[in-house]
Amino acid sequence: MHSEEKMIQKKMKRPIVAQPRRNAKAAVNVDKIALAIATVDQVHSDNPKITRALALLKQWLRDGSGYDEETWPQLQKALDQERRRVGARSLFDG
Repeated sequence: MHSEEKMIQKKMKRPIVAQPRRNAKAAVNVDKIALAIATVDQVHSDNPKITRALALLKQWLRDGSGYDEETWPQLQKALDQERRRVGARSLFDG
């Protein structure tokens, strides 16, 4: 396990699977993700906070575990339910 993976595991308190699962939906987005990484790679800053934020963004983009594809719909639903409860408009279509 690389030191970067250990750091992520510690921060997220979520076990890292030896071989990440591949989600069919995630596979469809490979080209979009590659384009996003290439675009982020073109951004440079002398500001250490921006540099760290860009590194984190690239790390998220390279994550192929499928975790975000599984949890995002659940998060959207929970956010919209809470907003409906307090009388606010929905954040997401559908």
